[in-house]
Amino acid sequence: DFYSRGLDDREFESFRGAGLLRRLLPRQVLQAIARRRRRVFDRVFRGSIPADEKVQKLREYRFYIAYENTGNMPGCISEKLFDCFAASVVPIYLGDPNVDEIVPAACFIDRRRFASHEELYQFLRQMSYDDYMVYIQAIAEFLRSDTCASLRPDRNAQLLARQITN
Repeated sequence: DFYSRGLDDREFESFRGAGLLRRLLPRQVLQAIARRRRRVFDRVFRGSIPADEKVQKLREYRFYIAYENTGNMPGCISEKLFDCFAASVVPIYLGDPNVDEIVPAACFIDRRRFASHEELYQFLRQMSYDDYMVYIQAIAEFLRSDTCASLRPDRNAQLLARQITN
């Protein structure tokens, strides 16, 4: 399931290699690709969720794909991980390469460990309930820790400011 505020039709024409295709192929080919991408999106799109209902919605799931919009920028950890923790959902995290310096690696599934989406899918599919609960217990311990208590919004703003100015 995918929740979002939605995507503009132009975003379906924007993907790796699209610039080259625009130069080589007729416009109709790119539009056909965009229509196909839109159909895939429409199959999984479930609408938008008001910010104050996000944690409640996450509780309906065991896992959440928590990919940072900033890519792998060191020091930039958004709300995505912490929303999962609040909902007792195991995040599949891709973002800050040093995230485990702040959040214990036992609290999330590091997407970088998997060579493909299929490999990740098989890992999740074969995970036992006991293994899943190890993540949930690690999350609960982290939420009670002094480290977690020190992660205030002002500290996060300082980390972002440092990255922007460097």
